[in-house]
Amino acid sequence: MSIADLPKLKAADLLARQDDGHIYELVNGELVELNMSGETSWIAGKVAAALHLVIQPQVGWVLPVDAGFRCFPRDPEQVRKPDVAFVRRSRLSSLPLEGYIPVSPDLAVEVVSPNDLAYEVEAKVELWLSAGVQEVWVIMPRSRTVTIHKPNQVPRVVLAAQTIESPELPGFSAQVDNFFPPTA
Repeated sequence: MSIADLPKLKAADLLARQDDGHIYELVNGELVELNMSGETSWIAGKVAAALHLVIQPQVGWVLPVDAGFRCFPRDPEQVRKPDVAFVRRSRLSSLPLEGYIPVSPDLAVEVVSPNDLAYEVEAKVELWLSAGVQEVWVIMPRSRTVTIHKPNQVPRVVLAAQTIESPELPGFSAQVDNFFPPTA
C-alpha cells in the first residue's frame, strides 16, 4: 500500500488526535505540522498582545495560533491555523466550545519562519483571501516588514519605522518595529 492509497484525514480526525505538543493543520487530508521558531512565536505573541490592548471583546476575537479555522469552500475538511487571527463579533457571536471556527477570520497574520518556503507562504495567502479573509499580514522577521494583502489589491509593504493600521481593526495602530525582538 502506498501513501496515495491511505484514506484522507477529516477535521474530526484532527480533533480526536492525541496531543503530542505540536500544532498541526489539515491540508488535503494530511497532517502538516506548523514549524514555528522561538522568534516567530515571540513575534506572533507580540502582535496578538498589541491587538488585545486595543480590540475590545464586544468588537471581536483575537486568537492565537492554536485556533483552527474550517472555512474553505473548496475543501470543507481543511483546517488551517494562522499565527494570529481576528474575527469580528458581528460575524461570530460566540466562540465554539468544541471544534473549529466555521467562519474565515477578518484578519489572518502569518509570521514567516526560517523553514517556510516562499511558494507555501504565497499559497497560504491566496487560500486565506479566497476563503473571504479581508486582510492577510505576512510578517518577515529578517527584513522587519509586514506585507499587507487584500483581495484584488496590490500588496503593500510596511517598513519597521512605519505605523500599521487597518480598517479591519477599529482603533488599532502600532509601529511595525514593536513586533520584532530588539536588535543587539
